[in-house]
Amino acid sequence: MPPDLDEPPAPEPPEQEALEPEAPAAGEPAVPTTVPADTPAQEMVTIRALGDIPPFVGPDMQTYLLREGDFAMVPPAIATLLERRGKAEVMQAA
Repeated sequence: MPPDLDEPPAPEPPEQEALEPEAPAAGEPAVPTTVPADTPAQEMVTIRALGDIPPFVGPDMQTYLLREGDFAMVPPAIATLLERRGKAEVMQAA
């Protein structure tokens, strides 16, 4: 059955605002503060940020926002990349 031309168009869904990660206050842990339940601890590496690092999404689909001196548990690929670029030092390999 063809649509009625006198019928008003369906309302468009409201636009969603893009969520920006909040910067942690001094002394607070870096984002994310929790490790996803499906990420085994042996697959995470502890790093310390050597400088401020802009927000990025890792291979685990988590958004990371690191400030100088922050400690974080990240996947090995991220730890290796940040260490090679001089942005972080590996504190503990799992």
